[in-house]
Amino acid sequence: MKFHFHCWGNSVRKYVTIAPKAGLALILTGITTLAAPIGVAPAGAASAGTTPVAWRVQSTPTLPAGDNGGLAGLSCVTASNCWAVGTKSHYTGEEVQRAALAEHWNGTAWALRTIPSPTSQTELDAVSCPSATDCEAVGSAENAQGIYQPLAERWNGTAWTVQTTPGPGRYGRDLTGLACVSTADCVAVGVSSTEQGYTSWASGWNGHAWTTLPAPEAAGAASELTAVTCSSATWCLAVGKADDPDELPLAESWNGRIWTVRKAANPGGPDGSELDAVTCSSSTSCRAVGEENTSASTGSALAERWNGSYWAVQAMHISGAGPFLFGVSCLSAADCTAVGYQASTGTGPALALAARWDGTSWTRQTMAAPSPSVTESILEHVSCTATRCLAVGSTLGTAMQKPLAETN
Repeated sequence: MKFHFHCWGNSVRKYVTIAPKAGLALILTGITTLAAPIGVAPAGAASAGTTPVAWRVQSTPTLPAGDNGGLAGLSCVTASNCWAVGTKSHYTGEEVQRAALAEHWNGTAWALRTIPSPTSQTELDAVSCPSATDCEAVGSAENAQGIYQPLAERWNGTAWTVQTTPGPGRYGRDLTGLACVSTADCVAVGVSSTEQGYTSWASGWNGHAWTTLPAPEAAGAASELTAVTCSSATWCLAVGKADDPDELPLAESWNGRIWTVRKAANPGGPDGSELDAVTCSSSTSCRAVGEENTSASTGSALAERWNGSYWAVQAMHISGAGPFLFGVSCLSAADCTAVGYQASTGTGPALALAARWDGTSWTRQTMAAPSPSVTESILEHVSCTATRCLAVGSTLGTAMQKPLAETN
């Protein structure tokens, strides 16, 4: 069984093969979240005379009884129209079944929405909405042969439907990143398993069908792409990692015909580095974030800037053990927000993290105080409009995993 989980150390968001009962143990490392509506500070938040809380936890819908779940992808058309997707899981007594999860934000509240799960092992990792009546979501689903195939689903303003995608190949494929510049132009990236290991893979939507794109490849290395952003039909930038043999940050651009490796800056961490998210305002102004793994138990947040010619590492003024960044959104070259999590120091929980780029430096933002029952929380993706940023992820605690949404 394949299971997508978060390891709260320097190795995050990896795929592993585990037995069903072991999978249940991982899923049930979870929590209950005491979420507060927008405008209402949670318990432990700043009081009069202190610095106000910059980020606030939003109330998210209760999942069906026995279900655990988390949100991995987010796309906002406007501040009052956002879609989030992820995965929910349920233990049947014989196995852990996973299904697609979708929630919609209408400016006032989050609501669960029906979305198909083509198999009993389905997950969604990314979503992109070019308009209010057109969204695409991607992920993977295990077929009858036990091989993971790419999954794509479309929202037409009324309902979500499963789309036909290229086959899983011999050993399986998964889509983890997605960007749509229009209802007829989307690029999705991920990984394709091979007999020797794995390699990056991409698929494109032309308004009628999903097709395999020319292979993105880091020469001489096993590679995977985790995220992609597009500023036009002829400019997309994807990021991830390549093993050559150490883990190195990877970036490749798409011009509508071919992929070109854009050598990412390597900060030189002894245990490797990777890029997990990217956003571009133009082909000459992009920001990517990820992690620099500095030891078996700690790491540091990584941010890089693309200026159209080369990548440069940016200073991160975020102290503490293992800060990692998994999502980034920019309103301009001088206004970006990134989210992730801060590892536990052994005396408290691992907590959701947000940082802002003001054109000069990255600095930590104030987060909402967690519920006492929360042992770990993570933000996976962020989407900013002119009035606010929304971020989604999950919380863990004593009995379950639950979706998490926060706003600033």
